[in-house]
Amino acid sequence: MTKIAVTLLVLAAAHFELWRTLPDRTGKQATGVLLLFLVLAAPLSYLAYDDYRHQYPDANIGLGLALMFTWAVTLLLAAVSVIRRLRGPR
Repeated sequence: MTKIAVTLLVLAAAHFELWRTLPDRTGKQATGVLLLFLVLAAPLSYLAYDDYRHQYPDANIGLGLALMFTWAVTLLLAAVSVIRRLRGPR
């Protein structure tokens, strides 16, 4: 369960860094970043809840795929944030 919490915190940090690169941090773009976080965190949150409620003795492949998907999206968001930061304000 701690891996899931750490993954969600890193995803939130990547979204925060993306939010910091926005020129207008209070408009529609900021709302879009928040909605993007909620949409991307939903599958992992649901599968974590399902894994917590139903303790099956076998491997949970869905939870592993959700973790890999979330880490891939986090890496992509972090890369976009770094590129936007290096390009500077427009």
